[in-house]
Amino acid sequence: RPGLPPKRECLQARWPEGPSEHESHPVPDGQNPVWVLGAGLAGASTARALAERGVPVKVLDARGPAAGASGLPAGLSAVHTSGDDIPLSRLTRMGLRHTLARLQHLQAGVDWMPSGLDELKLGPRAGRQPPEDSALCRGWWPTPTDLAAWRQDWWQTMPGGWHQPHAAWFKPARLVRHLLDHPAIEIVNTATISNLARHGAGWQITDQTSRRTQGIQHLVIALGPASGPLLAPLGIHPPMQAVRGQVTMGQVPSALPQDWPDRPRNGDGSLLPCVPWQGQQTWMAGASFDRQHQEPDLLEADQALNGQRWLTLAPECAAHLSPQSQWSAWAGVRATVRDRLPWVGPLAHPEGPGLWLLAGLGARGLTLATLCGEHLAAQMTQTPDTLPLVLRRAWSTTR
Repeated sequence: RPGLPPKRECLQARWPEGPSEHESHPVPDGQNPVWVLGAGLAGASTARALAERGVPVKVLDARGPAAGASGLPAGLSAVHTSGDDIPLSRLTRMGLRHTLARLQHLQAGVDWMPSGLDELKLGPRAGRQPPEDSALCRGWWPTPTDLAAWRQDWWQTMPGGWHQPHAAWFKPARLVRHLLDHPAIEIVNTATISNLARHGAGWQITDQTSRRTQGIQHLVIALGPASGPLLAPLGIHPPMQAVRGQVTMGQVPSALPQDWPDRPRNGDGSLLPCVPWQGQQTWMAGASFDRQHQEPDLLEADQALNGQRWLTLAPECAAHLSPQSQWSAWAGVRATVRDRLPWVGPLAHPEGPGLWLLAGLGARGLTLATLCGEHLAAQMTQTPDTLPLVLRRAWSTTR
């Protein structure tokens, strides 16, 4: 209209960008490796996405691959549903697509299973409703010939909730090892990184043994809750909080009862009714969401809480549970952000570019990690990105 600024100026007024990310962060030249701190799902996904774009990568983690929260015995990858289809819901649909594609390289029935999921209206989800349009571009199944499955909607209504036909459970550690198995990826053994600083034309990292590595042109921080303390001396403070989670496990009855759940359930916590783990069929319930403890300690109170979750999600199976004294547990610490979306992208620093962050995945890491890695690699290498602009901004480090 006459008197209005051009469309581009209107967009800039609504979304102030500042310098272009690609102008202020030159892409890797294919010779100097990108260094990735962290060998969990976030770091492994980024490393694999970069390697598949021809970029050499060095991955550092003091404890080895999947030693932190990605060491979860098994977990669910599923979509988030919301009546107004918020960015988190749309991102999880894209994330599940990417995750399912990667899971095809693992052993079905052992490392993962396209199990589906029953979402129950319980606890915080009691008032939640999915969007009226259950298609939303339809679901996606990684077997192109299975057209009937490909055409399924993302969710289907059922009594007391809805069913997600495309959800899957998998073992994150197995996926991490697959992602890191690439000739362009080198895993570097090191002590815990204690300091990060700008040195000359690149970045310098120092570990707890005072060993220094200098001249790093591009450095990705993917250390989960340890990312914030490492960045704080640089004046960078991502709004993340460490949250401990505990999963409870027990042996599945040898003679499976008829009323035993045939697929995972989600509601007030989640339940995996049957997963092969350490040579036996195991059920898993959890996870707790503990903001008070920042160490992966096993707490008896969380065992009782997860047992109650089981009884809430599958009350018909109460008589079939083994005594609590026979249960086992696993705990890990993940990083969360208040808006429940991770931080993915470059970090501005007055002394120079080349610093990147992928952290804050929280409880959605199993669904979003591979998509986050692809998005970050696309930013770093200026290759096409499948994310629409509004979703890129939803988890931008400049939001």
